[in-house]
Order: sequence, then structure tokens, then C-alpha cells
Amino acid sequence: MRFSLTTWNINSVRLRIDLVAKFLKSVRPDVLCLQETKCIDDAFPLKRFRRLGYEHVALNGQKGYHGVAVVSRLPFETTNVRAFCDKIDSRHISVVFGDKAQLAKPLVLHNLYVPAGGDIPDPALNPKFEHKLRFLDEMKSCEPRDLLNRVVDICLFEGSQPKLTTELADLAWRNYFGASHGFDASVREAMNHARAVSAQT
Repeated sequence: MRFSLTTWNINSVRLRIDLVAKFLKSVRPDVLCLQETKCIDDAFPLKRFRRLGYEHVALNGQKGYHGVAVVSRLPFETTNVRAFCDKIDSRHISVVFGDKAQLAKPLVLHNLYVPAGGDIPDPALNPKFEHKLRFLDEMKSCEPRDLLNRVVDICLFEGSQPKLTTELADLAWRNYFGASHGFDASVREAMNHARAVSAQT
């Protein structure tokens, strides 16, 4: 089945709920991921979303800062929340879609609000940037391997057998999540590395 997803850094869901409602009525995605909801779970506008047809909601909120939510027309199998960098700051929630959503294979969806990192890109001088890098490193354990899998697919198509080293996985992740590269650019960067490694073997 076709699965549509929208993600939105909403910067206060209660302040912008009318905009969200207008968008959902117009576009009707299956799932909406929100970041910076900026409210505790009990204050989240659940009734408004349910009136719009989004019955299934997973929340990880806190007062005034951060906060993430997954709002869905499709039911979840399970939901999960984890902490990053030993901080309880409501930056992650994941849900699993499966049989209840009529999916042939389970789909794990992670919604994350990554730390901005401040203005100085030096972890030695800027604790906020050091926090961002630690957060990105810990994201590697959140399951998605789409970037690396795309590299593997291309290499197999080209008939090469790259050594899928930790360095290659790290490069793909850091390019996509850390360097603000797009998906395709991140794949190209990782592919160049994969080809270079293959050429040396």
C-alpha cells in the first residue's frame, strides 16, 4: 500500500494548531511527525487531531522546550521513547507500523529533534555542538540503514564488492545527518569512499 508521511518542525503545536488543521485537511498525509511541540503530553491538542481523523498519536513532550509527536491515521503496533546523551529532553519517539496498518512488512519510524548545535562548529569550544555530535553518533543505533543499503545496491549493480567498513557507515550517517547534505549527495559521498576502498583491495 502507499504510505504518505509529512514532517514539520512546528515550534509550538498549540500556537499553530489552526495551521496544522488547515494543512491536514488539504493534504491528508497518513502520518505527521512533529518536532518542537513545546508542551507536556497532557496539554497536547489530542481532541483536535482526532476530529481531523488522526486517531493514533504517540507523544514525548515537555513544558516549553523540545517535544516530538507522531500523529497518524494508521494504527501503531508499538511505540517507544529513548533518551540521548544521558538527557531526558524529549527529542525522540518511534512507532512501528505493521499488520494493523495493513503493511506486509513492519515499518519502524523514528521521529527525532536533533540539537541545533549553536553557532561555533567546534566541540572543544562549544558544548552545544559537542552535544549535537554525540546525539548524531547515538542516532546510529536507531536502525535506519537506508543510506548504507543504497550504497550496497549501487555497488552490486556496478559489480563491485565494497568493504562495508565502520568508516563507510559513519561517513554516510554524518553526511546525511551532520553535514546537512541531501540523501542523494550523501549517497554519492559514501559511494566515492566505497569505490576507493574497493580499488585498494
